[in-house]
Amino acid sequence: MSALHPSGRPARVRILAGVIALAASTVTVLPAAPAWAADAGPVAADSFDRSVSGALGSAPLGGGWTVNPAVSAGVNDVSDGAWTIDGLQPSTAAGGSLNQVSSLNTVARSKTTVVGVADGGLKLYHALELREKSDGSAYRARVRVTGGGALAVSVSRTAGNDETLLGGITLPATVVEGQAVRLEGQVTGTNPVKIQVRAWPDGASTPSWQYEYSDSDSARISSAGAVGVWNYSSSSAPVDLSIWEVSADSLDGTSTATPAAAAPASSSGKPSASNTGVPSGTSLSRYTGPLTITQDGTVIDGKEVYGDLRIQARNVTIRNSYLHCGSDVTAGNSGCVDANSAAVYNLTVERNTIKPDRPSATRDGIVGHEFTARYNHITRTNDGIGIFNRPGGSSAANVRVEGNYIHDMTRWSSSPYHSDGTHNDGIEIQGGENIAIVGNTIIGSVVAGDSLGILGRQAGAAIIVVQNVTPVKNLVIEKNWLDGGGNTVSIQPAKFSRVSLTLQNNLFGRDQFVYNGNSRYTIRIYYPSRASVSGLTSNKWMDNGVNLAVGKDLGIRYEGS
Repeated sequence: MSALHPSGRPARVRILAGVIALAASTVTVLPAAPAWAADAGPVAADSFDRSVSGALGSAPLGGGWTVNPAVSAGVNDVSDGAWTIDGLQPSTAAGGSLNQVSSLNTVARSKTTVVGVADGGLKLYHALELREKSDGSAYRARVRVTGGGALAVSVSRTAGNDETLLGGITLPATVVEGQAVRLEGQVTGTNPVKIQVRAWPDGASTPSWQYEYSDSDSARISSAGAVGVWNYSSSSAPVDLSIWEVSADSLDGTSTATPAAAAPASSSGKPSASNTGVPSGTSLSRYTGPLTITQDGTVIDGKEVYGDLRIQARNVTIRNSYLHCGSDVTAGNSGCVDANSAAVYNLTVERNTIKPDRPSATRDGIVGHEFTARYNHITRTNDGIGIFNRPGGSSAANVRVEGNYIHDMTRWSSSPYHSDGTHNDGIEIQGGENIAIVGNTIIGSVVAGDSLGILGRQAGAAIIVVQNVTPVKNLVIEKNWLDGGGNTVSIQPAKFSRVSLTLQNNLFGRDQFVYNGNSRYTIRIYYPSRASVSGLTSNKWMDNGVNLAVGKDLGIRYEGS
Protein backbone atom coordinates (compact mmCIF):
# COMPACT_ATOMS: atom_id res chain seq x y z
CA MET A 1 0.00 0.00 0.00
CA SER A 2 1.31 3.43 -0.89
CA ALA A 3 2.05 5.94 1.84
CA LEU A 4 0.00 9.11 1.64
CA HIS A 5 0.31 12.70 2.72
CA PRO A 6 -1.28 13.12 6.20
CA SER A 7 -4.25 14.92 4.65
CA GLY A 8 -4.84 12.04 2.27
CA ARG A 9 -4.09 14.36 -0.67
CA PRO A 10 -0.88 15.84 -2.06
CA ALA A 11 0.03 19.33 -0.92
CA ARG A 12 0.11 21.87 -3.76
CA VAL A 13 2.34 24.92 -3.49
CA ARG A 14 3.53 27.70 -5.78
CA ILE A 15 7.27 27.99 -6.32
CA LEU A 16 9.44 30.31 -8.37
CA ALA A 17 12.82 28.61 -8.41
CA GLY A 18 11.60 25.11 -7.73
CA VAL A 19 11.74 24.07 -4.07
CA ILE A 20 9.30 23.04 -1.42
CA ALA A 21 9.72 22.04 2.20
CA LEU A 22 9.46 18.35 3.04
CA ALA A 23 6.27 17.78 4.96
CA ALA A 24 6.72 16.14 8.35
CA SER A 25 5.10 12.71 8.18
CA THR A 26 5.51 9.19 9.42
CA VAL A 27 5.40 6.46 6.80
CA THR A 28 6.14 2.79 6.57
CA VAL A 29 9.36 1.76 4.84
CA LEU A 30 8.35 -0.34 1.87
CA PRO A 31 9.41 -3.91 1.15
CA ALA A 32 12.23 -4.60 -1.26
CA ALA A 33 11.58 -4.41 -4.99
CA PRO A 34 13.67 -6.14 -7.67
CA ALA A 35 16.90 -4.27 -8.38
CA TRP A 36 16.39 -4.62 -12.15
CA ALA A 37 13.25 -5.25 -14.12
CA ALA A 38 13.37 -8.20 -16.50
CA ASP A 39 13.38 -6.10 -19.67
CA ALA A 40 15.57 -3.25 -18.46
CA GLY A 41 17.96 -1.58 -20.86
CA PRO A 42 20.35 1.36 -20.48
CA VAL A 43 19.17 4.67 -21.95
CA ALA A 44 21.59 7.04 -20.20
CA ALA A 45 25.02 6.74 -18.61
CA ASP A 46 27.50 9.48 -17.74
CA SER A 47 30.55 9.51 -15.48
CA PHE A 48 31.67 12.96 -16.73
CA ASP A 49 35.08 11.95 -18.05
CA ARG A 50 35.66 15.12 -20.08
CA SER A 51 36.47 18.78 -19.59
CA VAL A 52 33.75 21.40 -20.21
CA SER A 53 33.44 24.87 -18.67
CA GLY A 54 30.08 26.56 -18.16
CA ALA A 55 28.23 23.64 -19.76
CA LEU A 56 27.90 19.86 -19.44
CA GLY A 57 28.81 18.46 -22.85
CA SER A 58 27.45 15.08 -23.98
CA ALA A 59 26.93 11.83 -22.12
CA PRO A 60 28.47 8.66 -23.61
CA LEU A 61 24.91 7.30 -23.66
CA GLY A 62 21.98 9.71 -23.69
CA GLY A 63 23.25 12.52 -25.92
CA GLY A 64 23.86 16.16 -25.09
CA TRP A 65 23.02 17.76 -21.76
CA THR A 66 20.85 20.90 -21.65
CA VAL A 67 21.56 23.11 -18.64
CA ASN A 68 18.45 23.94 -16.61
CA PRO A 69 17.75 26.70 -15.85
CA ALA A 70 19.87 28.28 -18.57
CA VAL A 71 20.92 31.12 -16.27
CA SER A 72 22.73 28.59 -14.05
CA ALA A 73 25.27 27.66 -16.75
CA GLY A 74 28.05 29.66 -15.13
CA VAL A 75 28.14 27.51 -11.99
CA ASN A 76 28.49 24.22 -13.94
CA ASP A 77 31.77 22.62 -14.95
CA VAL A 78 32.78 19.10 -15.95
CA SER A 79 36.30 17.74 -15.38
CA ASP A 80 38.19 14.81 -13.87
CA GLY A 81 35.17 12.56 -13.65
CA ALA A 82 32.75 14.98 -11.97
CA TRP A 83 30.03 17.48 -12.78
CA THR A 84 30.75 20.26 -10.30
CA ILE A 85 28.37 23.02 -9.25
CA ASP A 86 30.36 25.70 -7.46
CA GLY A 87 28.72 28.39 -5.38
CA LEU A 88 25.06 27.49 -5.78
CA GLN A 89 23.43 30.51 -4.20
CA PRO A 90 20.59 30.32 -1.66
CA SER A 91 17.13 30.03 -3.25
CA THR A 92 18.51 29.08 -6.66
CA ALA A 93 18.45 25.92 -8.77
CA ALA A 94 20.93 24.28 -11.15
CA GLY A 95 20.60 21.11 -13.15
CA GLY A 96 20.51 19.52 -16.56
CA SER A 97 18.40 17.35 -18.86
CA LEU A 98 19.12 14.59 -21.35
CA ASN A 99 16.39 15.57 -23.79
CA GLN A 100 17.35 12.97 -26.39
CA VAL A 101 16.25 10.24 -23.99
CA SER A 102 12.59 9.23 -24.05
CA SER A 103 11.41 6.55 -21.62
CA LEU A 104 8.09 5.70 -19.97
CA ASN A 105 8.94 3.25 -17.19
CA THR A 106 12.36 4.22 -15.93
CA VAL A 107 14.82 3.75 -13.08
CA ALA A 108 17.52 6.40 -12.66
CA ARG A 109 20.42 6.73 -10.25
CA SER A 110 23.07 9.24 -9.24
CA LYS A 111 26.05 9.63 -6.95
CA THR A 112 26.64 13.08 -5.43
CA THR A 113 28.92 14.68 -2.84
CA VAL A 114 27.82 17.84 -1.03
CA VAL A 115 30.52 20.04 0.51
CA GLY A 116 30.06 21.35 4.05
CA VAL A 117 27.68 18.80 5.55
CA ALA A 118 28.77 19.87 9.05
CA ASP A 119 27.39 23.38 8.43
CA GLY A 120 24.19 23.80 10.43
CA GLY A 121 22.79 26.12 7.76
CA LEU A 122 23.03 23.54 4.97
CA LYS A 123 19.86 22.49 3.15
CA LEU A 124 20.46 21.11 -0.32
CA TYR A 125 17.94 19.24 -2.49
CA HIS A 126 19.22 16.88 -5.19
CA ALA A 127 16.74 15.12 -7.47
CA LEU A 128 16.44 12.83 -10.44
CA GLU A 129 13.79 13.96 -12.90
CA LEU A 130 11.77 11.32 -14.75
CA ARG A 131 9.26 11.63 -17.63
CA GLU A 132 10.50 15.20 -18.04
CA LYS A 133 8.65 17.27 -20.66
CA SER A 134 9.66 20.35 -22.62
CA ASP A 135 7.16 22.44 -20.61
CA GLY A 136 8.93 21.60 -17.36
CA SER A 137 6.60 18.83 -16.23
CA ALA A 138 8.36 15.91 -14.53
CA TYR A 139 8.40 13.59 -11.58
CA ARG A 140 11.21 14.21 -9.10
CA ALA A 141 12.81 11.61 -6.84
CA ARG A 142 14.55 13.80 -4.27
CA VAL A 143 17.05 13.55 -1.46
CA ARG A 144 17.56 16.42 0.97
CA VAL A 145 20.92 16.87 2.74
CA THR A 146 20.90 19.16 5.79
CA GLY A 147 23.38 20.25 8.45
CA GLY A 148 25.04 17.34 10.20
CA GLY A 149 24.60 15.19 7.10
CA ALA A 150 20.96 14.26 7.80
CA LEU A 151 19.06 12.73 4.85
CA ALA A 152 15.43 12.74 3.79
CA VAL A 153 13.72 11.48 0.63
CA SER A 154 10.58 12.68 -1.12
CA VAL A 155 8.76 12.56 -4.45
CA SER A 156 7.05 15.39 -6.29
CA ARG A 157 5.38 16.28 -9.56
CA THR A 158 6.17 19.51 -11.41
CA ALA A 159 4.23 21.52 -13.99
CA GLY A 160 5.97 24.67 -15.16
CA ASN A 161 6.71 26.68 -12.00
CA ASP A 162 4.37 24.59 -9.85
CA GLU A 163 5.65 21.67 -7.81
CA THR A 164 3.31 19.30 -5.99
CA LEU A 165 4.84 17.46 -3.06
CA LEU A 166 3.55 13.90 -3.08
CA GLY A 167 5.18 12.90 0.21
CA GLY A 168 8.42 11.84 1.81
CA ILE A 169 10.23 10.46 4.83
CA THR A 170 13.20 11.43 7.00
CA LEU A 171 15.90 8.75 7.03
CA PRO A 172 17.95 7.50 9.98
CA ALA A 173 21.14 7.47 7.89
CA THR A 174 23.60 10.39 7.73
CA VAL A 175 26.63 11.26 5.62
CA VAL A 176 29.95 12.71 6.72
CA GLU A 177 32.12 15.27 4.96
CA GLY A 178 33.45 13.86 1.70
CA GLN A 179 31.00 10.94 1.62
CA ALA A 180 28.77 10.67 -1.42
CA VAL A 181 25.02 10.14 -1.38
CA ARG A 182 23.52 7.57 -3.74
CA LEU A 183 20.01 8.27 -5.03
CA GLU A 184 17.66 6.08 -7.06
CA GLY A 185 14.24 6.97 -8.41
CA GLN A 186 11.81 4.84 -10.35
CA VAL A 187 8.56 5.63 -12.18
CA THR A 188 6.19 2.99 -13.60
CA GLY A 189 2.64 2.70 -14.85
CA THR A 190 0.09 5.14 -16.28
CA ASN A 191 -2.99 4.98 -14.03
CA PRO A 192 -1.92 5.13 -11.36
CA VAL A 193 1.67 6.20 -11.84
CA LYS A 194 3.94 4.73 -9.16
CA ILE A 195 6.97 6.80 -8.09
CA GLN A 196 9.60 5.24 -5.79
CA VAL A 197 12.72 6.66 -4.19
CA ARG A 198 15.62 5.58 -2.00
CA ALA A 199 18.86 7.23 -0.89
CA TRP A 200 21.79 6.01 1.18
CA PRO A 201 25.38 6.91 2.10
CA ASP A 202 27.87 5.62 -0.42
CA GLY A 203 29.50 2.46 0.90
CA ALA A 204 26.40 1.32 2.78
CA SER A 205 24.13 -1.48 1.60
CA THR A 206 21.45 -0.59 -0.91
CA PRO A 207 18.17 -0.27 1.02
CA SER A 208 14.66 -1.25 -0.02
CA TRP A 209 12.57 1.45 -1.62
CA GLN A 210 12.07 3.92 1.23
CA TYR A 211 9.05 5.80 -0.07
CA GLU A 212 6.54 5.33 -2.86
CA TYR A 213 3.47 7.16 -4.06
CA SER A 214 0.72 6.11 -6.47
CA ASP A 215 -0.42 9.11 -8.49
CA SER A 216 -3.93 8.86 -9.92
CA ASP A 217 -4.53 12.62 -10.08
CA SER A 218 -5.76 14.05 -13.37
CA ALA A 219 -2.45 15.96 -13.59
CA ARG A 220 -0.38 12.76 -13.49
CA ILE A 221 2.29 12.34 -16.21
CA SER A 222 1.32 9.25 -18.19
CA SER A 223 3.62 9.36 -21.22
CA ALA A 224 7.33 8.94 -21.87
CA GLY A 225 9.77 11.75 -21.21
CA ALA A 226 13.39 12.70 -20.72
CA VAL A 227 15.73 12.16 -17.77
CA GLY A 228 17.24 15.03 -15.82
CA VAL A 229 18.99 16.18 -12.65
CA TRP A 230 17.78 19.04 -10.42
CA ASN A 231 19.56 20.72 -7.51
CA TYR A 232 18.25 23.47 -5.27
CA SER A 233 19.77 25.25 -2.27
CA SER A 234 17.80 26.49 0.70
CA SER A 235 21.06 26.95 2.58
CA SER A 236 22.14 30.13 4.32
CA ALA A 237 25.32 30.34 2.21
CA PRO A 238 26.51 29.20 -1.25
CA VAL A 239 26.90 25.43 -1.64
CA ASP A 240 29.38 23.36 -3.67
CA LEU A 241 28.57 19.86 -4.89
CA SER A 242 29.96 17.22 -7.23
CA ILE A 243 27.90 14.73 -9.21
CA TRP A 244 29.99 11.68 -10.09
CA GLU A 245 27.54 9.45 -11.92
CA VAL A 246 24.13 9.66 -13.57
CA SER A 247 22.49 6.71 -15.32
CA ALA A 248 19.04 5.48 -16.29
CA ASP A 249 17.49 2.28 -17.56
CA SER A 250 14.22 1.77 -19.39
CA LEU A 251 12.15 -0.94 -17.71
CA ASP A 252 9.98 -1.85 -20.66
CA GLY A 253 11.82 -1.18 -23.91
CA THR A 254 9.63 1.86 -24.71
CA SER A 255 12.62 4.12 -24.93
CA THR A 256 15.16 5.78 -27.13
CA ALA A 257 18.65 6.95 -26.32
CA THR A 258 21.37 8.75 -28.24
CA PRO A 259 25.02 7.71 -27.73
CA ALA A 260 27.56 10.49 -27.97
CA ALA A 261 29.74 10.31 -31.06
CA ALA A 262 32.86 9.71 -29.00
CA ALA A 263 31.38 6.83 -27.01
CA PRO A 264 32.89 3.38 -27.62
CA ALA A 265 30.69 1.00 -29.52
CA SER A 266 30.59 -1.25 -26.45
CA SER A 267 28.32 1.26 -24.71
CA SER A 268 25.52 0.22 -27.08
CA GLY A 269 26.61 -3.08 -28.73
CA LYS A 270 28.33 -6.40 -28.09
CA PRO A 271 31.81 -5.79 -26.65
CA SER A 272 34.65 -7.18 -28.77
CA ALA A 273 38.30 -6.51 -29.54
CA SER A 274 37.25 -3.79 -31.98
CA ASN A 275 35.30 -1.62 -29.54
CA THR A 276 36.93 -2.12 -26.14
CA GLY A 277 40.37 -1.33 -24.80
CA VAL A 278 42.44 1.68 -25.77
CA PRO A 279 40.41 3.66 -28.34
CA SER A 280 41.79 3.56 -31.86
CA GLY A 281 44.10 6.48 -32.62
CA THR A 282 44.97 7.20 -28.98
CA SER A 283 48.55 8.41 -28.58
CA LEU A 284 50.23 6.73 -25.59
CA SER A 285 53.24 7.87 -23.60
CA ARG A 286 55.13 5.90 -20.95
CA TYR A 287 53.79 6.27 -17.42
CA THR A 288 56.53 7.46 -15.03
CA GLY A 289 54.47 8.08 -11.89
CA PRO A 290 54.24 5.91 -8.77
CA LEU A 291 52.81 2.39 -9.06
CA THR A 292 51.31 2.65 -5.58
CA ILE A 293 48.67 5.38 -5.86
CA THR A 294 48.07 7.23 -2.60
CA GLN A 295 46.95 10.63 -3.94
CA ASP A 296 43.16 11.12 -4.06
CA GLY A 297 41.86 12.09 -7.48
CA THR A 298 44.85 10.70 -9.44
CA VAL A 299 44.13 10.34 -13.17
CA ILE A 300 46.22 8.08 -15.42
CA ASP A 301 45.16 8.76 -19.00
CA GLY A 302 46.76 7.76 -22.30
CA LYS A 303 49.72 5.86 -20.83
CA GLU A 304 51.77 2.72 -21.33
CA VAL A 305 51.95 1.34 -17.78
CA TYR A 306 54.72 -1.13 -16.91
CA GLY A 307 54.08 -2.56 -13.46
CA ASP A 308 51.06 -3.41 -11.33
CA LEU A 309 49.06 -0.45 -10.04
CA ARG A 310 48.19 -0.68 -6.35
CA ILE A 311 45.38 1.71 -5.51
CA GLN A 312 45.32 3.17 -1.99
CA ALA A 313 43.29 6.36 -2.55
CA ARG A 314 39.88 7.75 -3.41
CA ASN A 315 38.46 8.78 -6.79
CA VAL A 316 41.32 7.40 -8.87
CA THR A 317 40.78 7.06 -12.65
CA ILE A 318 42.74 4.83 -15.04
CA ARG A 319 41.63 5.20 -18.65
CA ASN A 320 42.68 4.99 -22.30
CA SER A 321 45.88 3.17 -21.33
CA TYR A 322 47.73 -0.05 -22.11
CA LEU A 323 48.52 -1.93 -18.90
CA HIS A 324 51.53 -4.20 -19.45
CA CYS A 325 51.40 -5.11 -15.73
CA GLY A 326 54.28 -6.28 -13.55
CA SER A 327 57.31 -8.31 -14.56
CA ASP A 328 57.58 -10.24 -11.28
CA VAL A 329 55.67 -13.24 -9.98
CA THR A 330 53.84 -12.05 -6.89
CA ALA A 331 53.82 -14.25 -3.79
CA GLY A 332 50.08 -13.79 -3.26
CA ASN A 333 47.12 -13.05 -5.46
CA SER A 334 47.25 -9.53 -6.91
CA GLY A 335 46.25 -7.74 -10.07
CA CYS A 336 47.41 -5.44 -12.81
CA VAL A 337 45.06 -3.09 -10.98
CA ASP A 338 44.95 -4.03 -7.30
CA ALA A 339 42.03 -2.47 -5.39
CA ASN A 340 42.30 -4.51 -2.19
CA SER A 341 43.28 -1.61 0.08
CA ALA A 342 40.81 -0.27 2.66
CA ALA A 343 41.59 3.19 1.27
CA VAL A 344 40.11 2.42 -2.17
CA TYR A 345 36.92 4.31 -2.99
CA ASN A 346 35.22 5.16 -6.29
CA LEU A 347 37.98 3.76 -8.53
CA THR A 348 37.23 3.97 -12.27
CA VAL A 349 39.02 1.72 -14.78
CA GLU A 350 37.81 2.34 -18.32
CA ARG A 351 38.81 1.86 -21.95
CA ASN A 352 42.09 0.17 -21.12
CA THR A 353 43.83 -2.79 -22.68
CA ILE A 354 44.94 -5.06 -19.82
CA LYS A 355 47.34 -7.71 -21.11
CA PRO A 356 50.35 -8.72 -18.99
CA ASP A 357 53.72 -8.92 -20.70
CA ARG A 358 54.53 -11.59 -18.12
CA PRO A 359 51.42 -13.53 -17.11
CA SER A 360 51.55 -15.49 -13.84
CA ALA A 361 49.35 -17.74 -11.72
CA THR A 362 48.77 -14.92 -9.23
CA ARG A 363 48.17 -11.88 -11.46
CA ASP A 364 44.53 -11.02 -12.20
CA GLY A 365 43.39 -8.14 -14.37
CA ILE A 366 41.47 -6.08 -11.80
CA VAL A 367 40.92 -7.34 -8.27
CA GLY A 368 39.27 -5.94 -5.14
CA HIS A 369 36.30 -3.74 -4.32
CA GLU A 370 34.89 -0.19 -4.72
CA PHE A 371 35.46 0.09 -8.47
CA THR A 372 33.75 0.55 -11.81
CA ALA A 373 35.31 -1.29 -14.76
CA ARG A 374 33.93 -0.55 -18.21
CA TYR A 375 34.90 -0.94 -21.86
CA ASN A 376 38.19 -2.66 -21.02
CA HIS A 377 39.78 -5.45 -23.07
CA ILE A 378 41.21 -7.97 -20.59
CA THR A 379 43.18 -11.03 -21.66
CA ARG A 380 46.12 -13.28 -20.64
CA THR A 381 45.61 -12.65 -16.91
CA ASN A 382 44.92 -15.36 -14.31
CA ASP A 383 41.33 -14.25 -13.68
CA GLY A 384 40.01 -11.32 -15.65
CA ILE A 385 38.32 -9.59 -12.71
CA GLY A 386 38.17 -10.66 -9.07
CA ILE A 387 35.48 -9.16 -6.82
CA PHE A 388 35.02 -9.32 -3.06
CA ASN A 389 34.53 -6.96 -0.16
CA ARG A 390 37.49 -6.17 2.06
CA PRO A 391 37.93 -9.00 4.60
CA GLY A 392 37.43 -7.55 8.06
CA GLY A 393 35.78 -4.41 6.64
CA SER A 394 32.38 -3.46 5.28
CA SER A 395 30.32 -6.20 3.66
CA ALA A 396 29.82 -3.92 0.63
CA ALA A 397 31.89 -4.57 -2.50
CA ASN A 398 30.27 -1.74 -4.54
CA VAL A 399 31.43 -2.91 -7.96
CA ARG A 400 29.99 -2.36 -11.45
CA VAL A 401 31.48 -4.22 -14.42
CA GLU A 402 30.03 -3.05 -17.73
CA GLY A 403 30.80 -3.37 -21.43
CA ASN A 404 34.13 -5.23 -21.12
CA TYR A 405 35.58 -7.93 -23.36
CA ILE A 406 37.21 -10.67 -21.28
CA HIS A 407 38.69 -13.83 -22.79
CA ASP A 408 41.73 -16.16 -23.02
CA MET A 409 43.05 -16.30 -19.46
CA THR A 410 46.48 -17.89 -18.93
CA ARG A 411 46.51 -21.41 -17.49
CA TRP A 412 49.39 -22.80 -15.41
CA SER A 413 50.00 -26.34 -14.18
CA SER A 414 51.13 -25.07 -10.77
CA SER A 415 49.02 -22.85 -8.51
CA PRO A 416 49.41 -21.75 -4.88
CA TYR A 417 45.67 -22.35 -4.42
CA HIS A 418 44.80 -25.48 -6.42
CA SER A 419 46.56 -28.83 -6.69
CA ASP A 420 45.47 -29.31 -10.31
CA GLY A 421 46.76 -26.00 -11.62
CA THR A 422 45.13 -22.62 -12.00
CA HIS A 423 41.36 -22.27 -12.13
CA ASN A 424 40.94 -19.39 -14.56
CA ASP A 425 37.73 -17.39 -14.68
CA GLY A 426 36.62 -14.35 -16.62
CA ILE A 427 35.06 -12.94 -13.45
CA GLU A 428 35.30 -14.51 -10.00
CA ILE A 429 32.97 -13.17 -7.30
CA GLN A 430 33.93 -14.35 -3.82
CA GLY A 431 31.54 -12.20 -1.81
CA GLY A 432 30.21 -8.73 -1.08
CA GLU A 433 27.17 -6.56 -1.59
CA ASN A 434 26.09 -4.30 -4.45
CA ILE A 435 27.64 -5.92 -7.52
CA ALA A 436 26.38 -5.44 -11.09
CA ILE A 437 27.78 -7.38 -14.08
CA VAL A 438 26.09 -5.84 -17.12
CA GLY A 439 26.57 -5.96 -20.88
CA ASN A 440 29.96 -7.68 -21.08
CA THR A 441 31.30 -10.31 -23.46
CA ILE A 442 32.96 -12.95 -21.28
CA ILE A 443 34.41 -16.16 -22.67
CA GLY A 444 35.67 -18.89 -20.35
CA SER A 445 38.68 -19.73 -22.47
CA VAL A 446 42.37 -20.20 -21.64
CA VAL A 447 45.73 -20.25 -23.36
CA ALA A 448 48.72 -22.21 -22.06
CA GLY A 449 51.10 -20.52 -19.65
CA ASP A 450 53.13 -23.71 -19.42
CA SER A 451 50.46 -26.25 -20.40
CA LEU A 452 46.75 -26.82 -20.84
CA GLY A 453 44.88 -29.09 -18.44
CA ILE A 454 42.43 -31.90 -19.13
CA LEU A 455 39.73 -29.41 -20.14
CA GLY A 456 41.93 -27.92 -22.84
CA ARG A 457 41.06 -24.36 -23.80
CA GLN A 458 37.57 -24.57 -22.29
CA ALA A 459 38.71 -24.39 -18.68
CA GLY A 460 37.43 -22.43 -15.73
CA ALA A 461 34.28 -20.34 -16.15
CA ALA A 462 33.12 -17.14 -17.76
CA ILE A 463 31.64 -16.18 -14.36
CA ILE A 464 31.94 -18.03 -11.07
CA VAL A 465 30.16 -17.05 -7.86
CA VAL A 466 31.82 -18.82 -4.95
CA GLN A 467 31.29 -17.34 -1.48
CA ASN A 468 34.78 -17.75 0.00
CA VAL A 469 34.90 -14.34 1.73
CA THR A 470 31.32 -13.35 2.63
CA PRO A 471 27.80 -13.91 1.30
CA VAL A 472 26.84 -12.02 -1.83
CA LYS A 473 23.91 -9.62 -1.68
CA ASN A 474 22.32 -7.46 -4.35
CA LEU A 475 24.30 -9.24 -7.07
CA VAL A 476 22.84 -8.79 -10.57
CA ILE A 477 24.29 -10.47 -13.67
CA GLU A 478 22.37 -9.39 -16.76
CA LYS A 479 22.49 -8.64 -20.48
CA ASN A 480 25.90 -10.25 -20.99
CA TRP A 481 27.18 -12.44 -23.84
CA LEU A 482 28.62 -15.55 -22.16
CA ASP A 483 30.31 -18.67 -23.52
CA GLY A 484 33.00 -21.28 -22.97
CA GLY A 485 34.49 -22.85 -19.88
CA GLY A 486 34.04 -26.10 -18.04
CA ASN A 487 30.93 -24.29 -16.82
CA THR A 488 30.00 -21.00 -18.43
CA VAL A 489 28.40 -19.79 -15.18
CA SER A 490 29.10 -21.60 -11.92
CA ILE A 491 27.19 -20.75 -8.71
CA GLN A 492 28.33 -22.17 -5.37
CA PRO A 493 27.27 -21.30 -1.79
CA ALA A 494 30.76 -22.41 -0.66
CA LYS A 495 31.45 -21.40 2.97
CA PHE A 496 27.99 -19.99 3.66
CA SER A 497 24.57 -21.57 4.07
CA ARG A 498 22.89 -19.93 1.07
CA VAL A 499 23.68 -18.03 -2.09
CA SER A 500 21.19 -15.59 -3.64
CA LEU A 501 21.53 -13.53 -6.82
CA THR A 502 19.84 -12.44 -10.05
CA LEU A 503 20.96 -13.98 -13.35
CA GLN A 504 18.74 -12.69 -16.14
CA ASN A 505 18.50 -11.73 -19.80
CA ASN A 506 21.95 -13.02 -20.75
CA LEU A 507 22.82 -14.66 -24.07
CA PHE A 508 24.72 -17.96 -23.93
CA GLY A 509 26.89 -19.72 -26.50
CA ARG A 510 27.37 -23.51 -26.72
CA ASP A 511 31.17 -23.81 -26.65
CA GLN A 512 31.49 -25.46 -23.24
CA PHE A 513 33.75 -28.41 -22.51
CA VAL A 514 32.08 -31.72 -23.36
CA TYR A 515 32.28 -34.17 -20.43
CA ASN A 516 32.23 -37.90 -21.21
CA GLY A 517 31.48 -37.16 -24.82
CA ASN A 518 27.92 -35.95 -24.27
CA SER A 519 27.53 -33.61 -21.31
CA ARG A 520 27.90 -29.82 -21.09
CA TYR A 521 27.35 -27.32 -18.30
CA THR A 522 26.13 -23.87 -19.33
CA ILE A 523 24.66 -22.68 -16.01
CA ARG A 524 25.71 -24.99 -13.20
CA ILE A 525 24.18 -24.44 -9.76
CA TYR A 526 25.65 -26.42 -6.89
CA TYR A 527 23.43 -27.52 -3.99
CA PRO A 528 20.12 -26.18 -5.29
CA SER A 529 18.48 -26.39 -1.85
CA ARG A 530 20.96 -23.72 -0.75
CA ALA A 531 20.67 -21.49 -3.83
CA SER A 532 18.16 -18.85 -4.89
CA VAL A 533 18.74 -17.58 -8.44
CA SER A 534 16.18 -15.17 -9.90
CA GLY A 535 15.61 -14.79 -13.62
CA LEU A 536 17.07 -18.15 -14.70
CA THR A 537 14.65 -18.90 -17.50
CA SER A 538 14.90 -15.38 -18.98
CA ASN A 539 18.36 -16.30 -20.30
CA LYS A 540 18.54 -17.34 -23.97
CA TRP A 541 20.73 -19.21 -26.39
CA MET A 542 22.76 -16.88 -28.54
CA ASP A 543 22.23 -18.80 -31.77
CA ASN A 544 18.44 -19.19 -31.80
CA GLY A 545 16.96 -16.97 -29.08
CA VAL A 546 15.33 -19.90 -27.28
CA ASN A 547 15.09 -19.63 -23.51
CA LEU A 548 17.28 -21.84 -21.38
CA ALA A 549 15.49 -24.45 -19.27
CA VAL A 550 16.39 -27.02 -16.65
CA GLY A 551 17.76 -30.19 -18.23
CA LYS A 552 20.92 -31.90 -19.39
CA ASP A 553 20.85 -30.34 -22.86
CA LEU A 554 18.70 -27.32 -22.06
CA GLY A 555 21.24 -25.04 -20.37
CA ILE A 556 20.46 -25.08 -16.62
CA ARG A 557 21.77 -27.90 -14.45
CA TYR A 558 21.89 -28.58 -10.74
CA GLU A 559 24.66 -30.38 -8.91
CA GLY A 560 24.57 -31.93 -5.44
CA SER A 561 21.76 -31.64 -2.94
